[in-house]
Parts: sequence; structure tokens; C-alpha cells
Amino acid sequence: MPPRKDDEKFSNRMETAAKARAEMLVKAKTRAEAAKFNFEAKAGERLAIAAARE
Repeated sequence: MPPRKDDEKFSNRMETAAKARAEMLVKAKTRAEAAKFNFEAKAGERLAIAAARE
């Protein structure tokens, strides 16, 4: 994030911060969905490996 301008109003800084938080939330949700899909994809693979060990 670029340094804030000294002449920027407090409300503008709060809006900018809110937008940044919203963007970070979207990114986090996207990563969580990808991780969930990846976990589900590998679950069968893990079960097969566990069965092969026994």
C-alpha cells in the first residue's frame, strides 16, 4: 500500500482501508476455496496410500 497523503481526509483514509480489507477478504475466500478443492482431490489419493500400507 502506498504511503498516505498528508492532505487526505480521515473519511477518505477509512474508505481506502475498507476497500483494501474487502479485497483481502475476497482473496482469502478464493484461496480457501482452492485449498478445499485441493484437499478433496487428494483425499482419495491419501486413502489409497493408507490402504496400500496395511
